[in-house]
Amino acid sequence: MENVTKALLIAAAVIVVLVIIGLGMYYLNVGRDAMDTSTDTLDSAKVLAMNADLDNYQGMQNGSNVKKLIEIINAHNGKYANEPDFCIFINGSNNVNVTDSGTTNKSVHNYSRGTNDASGVIYNASVINAGNKYRVTFDYTTGGVIVNCRIKKVN
Repeated sequence: MENVTKALLIAAAVIVVLVIIGLGMYYLNVGRDAMDTSTDTLDSAKVLAMNADLDNYQGMQNGSNVKKLIEIINAHNGKYANEPDFCIFINGSNNVNVTDSGTTNKSVHNYSRGTNDASGVIYNASVINAGNKYRVTFDYTTGGVIVNCRIKKVN
């Protein structure tokens, strides 16, 4: 009888240890998921911060606002010069040719993502007429980062 009682106590102890190990594994996975979620939130916060200055310029804008936008993009590209994936291209259409202002001899019409980068490019805002109206649109990566700015003069 004593042997049966000892065997039952040992079996109960083994079951308790297995339950404790199982709970530990469960909480470890829950913690890992929480960390992954916080990392995604942090990345989302970085994207929001990167786009914050630019999102207000989407849509119909006067020339003065478009000039400010180009200045913001120039500053942004300077800030991310070592990270070309975060640099923003400007593509002009309808008689808007916002070419590089002479530092690199790049023309915005020759850019395509993945083959060239906009780092080091200073866009020339002087071709924008303050009295004209322009339509500004942005292209985004799947992660929500602005990668392209389209400026079209509205007749």
